[in-house]
Amino acid sequence: MIDEAQKQQDATIDHLLELMHRFGSSYRVGQGYPSRAAGTDQYRASRQHDSDNGAADSDADHETGAAVSRIVDAMTDPHRTCLRIEARNICQGVKVWTSARLPLCPIERSIIRMEARNALWRSILSAGLV
Repeated sequence: MIDEAQKQQDATIDHLLELMHRFGSSYRVGQGYPSRAAGTDQYRASRQHDSDNGAADSDADHETGAAVSRIVDAMTDPHRTCLRIEARNICQGVKVWTSARLPLCPIERSIIRMEARNALWRSILSAGLV
């Protein structure tokens, strides 16, 4: 039971870190039709079917990513750096990014990672994101 709860918590944190990284890189998933017509700048398409084409979900993901980014920015440096690097690795699908601000020892890095993820979890719970 505890393993399942821990896996769910890790998956939630990974998803929120991915949203944060996509928000920081100004990347939006293009789902459905855009809300702006390609041929004109002044015409704006109706948003009445946004729940059908994914635009509402994209807006919600953008706001969630912004909230997580503000939480991570408020953290102290080794934890903030660790979470930013981890978010980049999650989005890329590989674990190749590192930082000179983190310790070289893998045990110390894993301790900082655990502390950073625990602090992020407490912050997102208190902010009501989960």
